Amino acid sequence: MQTQQYSQQTQRKRQLTNLLNKDIERVEKALANKNLDIEKEANTGGTPLEAASCVGPLEIVKLLVEKGGANTHPKAMTFTPLEYAIINDKLDIALYLYDKGAKIRHKVDNRSGITFTQDIKKKIKEFEKMITHREKI
Repeated sequence: MQTQQYSQQTQRKRQLTNLLNKDIERVEKALANKNLDIEKEANTGGTPLEAASCVGPLEIVKLLVEKGGANTHPKAMTFTPLEYAIINDKLDIALYLYDKGAKIRHKVDNRSGITFTQDIKKKIKEFEKMITHREKI
């Protein structure tokens, strides 16, 4: 059930992101005109930062963070923007969010209440390993 919920959430977030994707001027205008609320979940089921973390581009993620987009989500059963970036293979976005203080909230041991697929577990563990190695350098 959780995996299906993830799939539906990702699809809704992609719809929002595709609306604004790769058009930073359009995102800036939507924010300035208050047509895009930085913290509010749209009818897509996620915040603009969560949506942009799924598909990018990095420039839009940076803009949303600069404008106050939160790196966490108040709902414990929802992935964070960092987790969405990792899951969707957006390494540049994941590293940027991590460097801005984002943390992986859900542990892959399934004690967090989310059922992870093997693929998601592998991606998160690989990212954690890369970060640990990077911090040692």
